[in-house]
Amino acid sequence: MQWLILIGRKLIRWVGVAAAMPPVCLFRVLRPLIEVRYGYIYADRIGHFAFDLEFYLTESKIFPPIGRTIDLFFLLGRPCNAAIHEMMKRHVVVNSFVEYLFAAEKLIPGKRNLIYPARLRTGSTDPQGLFSKIPPQLTFSDRQSEEGLNYLRSIGCSGDERIVCLIVRDPAYLDRTRSDRDWGYHKYRDSNIDNYKDVARHLAEKGYWVFRMGKIVEHRFTVDHPRVIDYANSDQRSDLLDVWLLSRCSFVISTSVGLDSVADAFRKPLVFVNFLPLAWFQTWSHCMLAPSHLYWRSSGRELTCREHLMNSYLRSDDYELAGIDVAELSSIEILNVVKEFEEALTLGGDLELNDQLSQRRFWHIFFDALESGETSRVGTVLPEKRRIPEIKGRRVVHAKARLSLRYLEGHPAFLNNPRP
Repeated sequence: MQWLILIGRKLIRWVGVAAAMPPVCLFRVLRPLIEVRYGYIYADRIGHFAFDLEFYLTESKIFPPIGRTIDLFFLLGRPCNAAIHEMMKRHVVVNSFVEYLFAAEKLIPGKRNLIYPARLRTGSTDPQGLFSKIPPQLTFSDRQSEEGLNYLRSIGCSGDERIVCLIVRDPAYLDRTRSDRDWGYHKYRDSNIDNYKDVARHLAEKGYWVFRMGKIVEHRFTVDHPRVIDYANSDQRSDLLDVWLLSRCSFVISTSVGLDSVADAFRKPLVFVNFLPLAWFQTWSHCMLAPSHLYWRSSGRELTCREHLMNSYLRSDDYELAGIDVAELSSIEILNVVKEFEEALTLGGDLELNDQLSQRRFWHIFFDALESGETSRVGTVLPEKRRIPEIKGRRVVHAKARLSLRYLEGHPAFLNNPRP
């Protein structure tokens, strides 16, 4: 029975491609007058869905095509967020038949007018810093905006009050939505939500509304303050609010998850705590970094920045194999890092000379390790297929991307720089 379904799907695909051949050939003939391009967006993961769409819109605005051009898109995978899907349909032409046009274009010799998503081109990153050049291109409809404001009013928050979004990764989402696989290899990225109560309470006392984000989470987030909202467990949670709140917030606290890319698409400042692997730090954004602690199991010594970069793994068992223990930041460390970030946002000002020197040292180690290939020189422990993939292209550094100085105060040896 399974093979019949497979044959049926292939037959439908080839019939679709055959039907797409005539219009594709016609568009080829009309190229002197008009260019028709075919592309797709990954829609099954919210980070890729939002980021890749915004990246296409931003890139098209900064580098508009020459001459009259029509871009047609299809979605790869089932849309994971109805609000982003609705926004996409307002900005670009989306139709499932474009998948066959795309396939037909690939089969015909000559210049191919194909648009590949940022996920394939840059790993859904912005290494050239295009997002910092123009405002967000994705927009909400009046109805969507009003729905978002109505939600805030319903919990007692006026539309002009300050919001912080808190995103803390745990295993619940993948375990429940994609239970056909064992996702335990992501364990090194998980954090204990209770370690974020102190920072949530601190921000609430300063007048912020703090929204704990997430679609499916493992534990509830209970803080004795009316401005701290466990939105992830609210019966008012929706696809629209998942995106709208991130677009509306003052900044985001995150442990590095897919939702970060939504915040990135809307140009929101991020403070990363318990961030791993270090080699994937998104240098192009307005953000602050405080990585997880890594310790050599044999000696108990904490890894330096360069050693972090040389051991940038994507699987929990790889850290185990390398003899490295992963430890979360304490609630006090998280609080101090976020205090530093919030003060920098609200008060501004330049860094002291010693602090500037620390940042320069960090970036020197960071790019020296990346450009010398040290982040992939972990083959003594791991096979090639298990090494961290590189972010393609030379990465720009946002003027406000930096390592947390409060983190450095507690770990003064982090910037020691012995070459291996």
